Parts: sequence; structure tokens; C-alpha cells
Amino acid sequence: MRRSEYEMRKSALEAELKADIELLRAASLAKLRALERLWLAAAEDLPAELPPAVRESPRPSETPGSETVSVSETLHPDPPASPPVLRRGQVMDDLMGGFHALPEEFEKRDVFRLLGYEPPRATMYRVLSDLIGEKWVEITLYSEGHRPTRYRKLPQPPDDE
Repeated sequence: MRRSEYEMRKSALEAELKADIELLRAASLAKLRALERLWLAAAEDLPAELPPAVRESPRPSETPGSETVSVSETLHPDPPASPPVLRRGQVMDDLMGGFHALPEEFEKRDVFRLLGYEPPRATMYRVLSDLIGEKWVEITLYSEGHRPTRYRKLPQPPDDE
């Protein structure tokens, strides 16, 4: 590689880096603007008896010559709801308790609706695998891209009595 080719590639990489940084900065600013719109919408719903300082909406501000953008919040949103604490076998028990309510063909999100919560991914995979192994369901369509796996109920296995 010649020196001129090296310099040309180096300057192209530096230009690409600058363009990438600008894209990230623009994306970050777009997110901050969306956050501010949410904040303003929430501030309009606040009761009138709150002090004016709380009702004022914060504005994102860029510090001159800085690449960081700060947003000050006077009210903190509620923390996200923590997932339920599950005992061993609870997901399978809950699913089998309402299995009859599932449609003949269903997806994982139908199971989530039935359960009323979203169990950990590995737990859900194990439960569905167990149902397949025990001949309660079968896969009718494997996932591909954004299309989820579809399952079909099988006729219930006969009771061994």
C-alpha cells in the first residue's frame, strides 16, 4: 500500500466516523425531543394545586461546545413493574389451568395474555417444549424473521387409569 492510498483511506475513515457521530447526535436529540413531548403532555395532566415549579416543563439544553445534552426532571416516573416472583412449576400450572381457553392455534403472546404475565424467556421455551413432548401441542409454523412460531392444540392424551 502506498502512502497516498493510506492517507486517502484514513481520511475516508475519519469522514465516516464524523458522519456516524452526527447520526448518533441527531438520534439522541430526536429521543430527547420525544421525551420532552411526553413530559409536556404529562405536565398538562397534573392537578392545579401543585406548586408552579413542579408544573413547569423542563427544557433540554445543550451546553455550548459540548456534545452532551442534559434533561432535568423535577418529577420522577414510577419505576417499571417488577416481574412476578414465580415458584418452580408455576408457569406450567397456570398454563394448564387455563389451557382450554387458548385458541386452537396460538402464539406465545396468546399464552402471555392467558397467564396475565410474561415469564422469563427460558421458562416459556421450556414449558412449550414440555407441552410438545407430552403431545399437548405441536408447532404448525416455525418463526421466521418477525413472524412468531405458531402452535396448535392436539387432542388431549388419554388418561392412564
